[in-house]
Amino acid sequence: MGCEEPPVDNDGDGFTMDDGDCNDNDAAIHPGAIESCDGEDRNCDTVAQCNLAGVSAGANHSCGLNDEGALICWGSNGQGQSEPPAGVFTQVSSGDSYSLALDAEGLTVLWGFHSDGHSSAPEVPFVQVSAGVENGCGIDFNASVHCWGDNGEGQSDPPEGSFIQVSAGWFHTCGTSSSGEAICWGYDTDGQSSTPSSTFRQVSAGRFHSCGIDDSGALQCWGRDTNGESTPPSGSFTQLSTGLDHSCALTTSGAVQCWGSDEAGESSPPDGTFVEVSAGEAHTCGIRETGQVECWGSDSSGQASPPQ
Repeated sequence: MGCEEPPVDNDGDGFTMDDGDCNDNDAAIHPGAIESCDGEDRNCDTVAQCNLAGVSAGANHSCGLNDEGALICWGSNGQGQSEPPAGVFTQVSSGDSYSLALDAEGLTVLWGFHSDGHSSAPEVPFVQVSAGVENGCGIDFNASVHCWGDNGEGQSDPPEGSFIQVSAGWFHTCGTSSSGEAICWGYDTDGQSSTPSSTFRQVSAGRFHSCGIDDSGALQCWGRDTNGESTPPSGSFTQLSTGLDHSCALTTSGAVQCWGSDEAGESSPPDGTFVEVSAGEAHTCGIRETGQVECWGSDSSGQASPPQ
């Protein structure tokens, strides 16, 4: 009897065609591989799916991080805001026509619109950054807030103290202090920087309103309420994001609830369970439990059409 030749692993990825490798000439394609949001079925499950570990919706573009820490952006690209740099990153935040990300050392990287000092982030490591319309802010490893960029309304003049989280909005900025106090600075035309006296887990700054999740898990909002953006739903929530005139949050069961303006469908989330949500100008994006990113609302520049 003749002997059959053993299956050959042509690309050296540890899988052969007999193991289900659907492209044995590319080591990045095999069962269990990480999808790269490039339209290629890299894990050989017959579906090209864009799985992200983090997402941030900006004005007319969106960005996310895949499981390997690579940046993925889509939507408007008039200022290069949808052409992120290569490398490994730990967090991303999308602003108006630019985005910020933290590299593996915690240093801030910017791409897109460069003006008003946007690109002048301090060369110190941060644990979190937030991109506003024309300014950015970050929290360093000593829990201090630094801001840079446009400061016409004082949005880049943070108070002293210890913070655990910061959110840069349109013309004001909010942060959660280490003691749980919500503190906002900058524009206060509609009371968006006049915080309630509760203790908070997270705060988020929008255009003329701000919202927070208090210690009980309930939502509180303050500022303009023309579109209902400062009238949140009741219930218990785990994560929050404010956009231009709308906001969205995750319930304890993982459902997305949105309130405020819904002119483009930005406050009409799909059913299902999510692990993260991010509200932009007139669109919203979320990450499902599977890692798949889904967006809804305005898609005028492709900002609600993530890669598959």
